[in-house]
Amino acid sequence: MNKINIICVGKKTSSQLESLIKEYQKRLRPYVEINWQILSGFEGKMSPDELKNLESNKILTKLNSKFTILLDETGDELDNNQLSELIYNKVSQNSEINIVIGGSYGVSEELKNKSNEILSLSRLVFPHQLVRLLIIEQLYRSYSIANNLPYHHE
Repeated sequence: MNKINIICVGKKTSSQLESLIKEYQKRLRPYVEINWQILSGFEGKMSPDELKNLESNKILTKLNSKFTILLDETGDELDNNQLSELIYNKVSQNSEINIVIGGSYGVSEELKNKSNEILSLSRLVFPHQLVRLLIIEQLYRSYSIANNLPYHHE
């Protein structure tokens, strides 16, 4: 079965969001396996740049050689059909991809350079726990489009 690894830094997902995330994950089960890797953040007094670099290095240790999509506010914005085509094609070609949600201060240039695609969900900034829900819903929407399911409406 094809697999998508979602790698992010931060706190455990709140129970309210977790139930919604699990619902979309259940809907995706016939099409793709979703593997969450929620990495704990760092504590202590440090600059935003230090924190960004530490978090990025932690994420880099979890990346495999698979195709990697980084979610970052500086990335390209796609419409639903473009995202569906990208996700569906890359998962089909590679059998496994990574989607990375950066930390609250963004990610290092090294992580950006090691990513195959950099996408933005919006020009708006969202709490990272909410981004987890948004990306799993968008993955379900992408698979719905690719499989002609009635979820997405044009």
